[in-house]
Amino acid sequence: MRNIVKLIVQALHPAFPDHEIYTEALPQGFKEPCFSIVQIDSHAQEYPSKRIYMENHFDIRFFPGQERPRAKCRTMAEKLLFRLRELPGLRGRDIEWQVTDDILHFFVTYARFIYGMQDTEIMGNLHTVQEVKP
Repeated sequence: MRNIVKLIVQALHPAFPDHEIYTEALPQGFKEPCFSIVQIDSHAQEYPSKRIYMENHFDIRFFPGQERPRAKCRTMAEKLLFRLRELPGLRGRDIEWQVTDDILHFFVTYARFIYGMQDTEIMGNLHTVQEVKP
């Protein structure tokens, strides 16, 4: 299974190398501007052939700092739209954002099929015996 959080970090880091990216809890006294990636929830639905459809909902939070925070949030939302709508092997959907208390909340859902392990042996050994007739 791919680590979607790692893919998000890989998409953000080259574009914003001077912004810290947190994937766990924000440390006390963190430095702005920065990102915080939070997985809100996941849903799994079983399909035939041991396939599982997974939906993963994320909130990528952007802390802009003190100077013109709402303008920075609006600008960042547009940049994130193009950066996070496609990750390697994944396409984001249900993308929306909102600015609350001068913090950008960028919501995106990544969905994919994962495959369970096979219980049965797919292929066995075949032995043949050949004889030559005189």
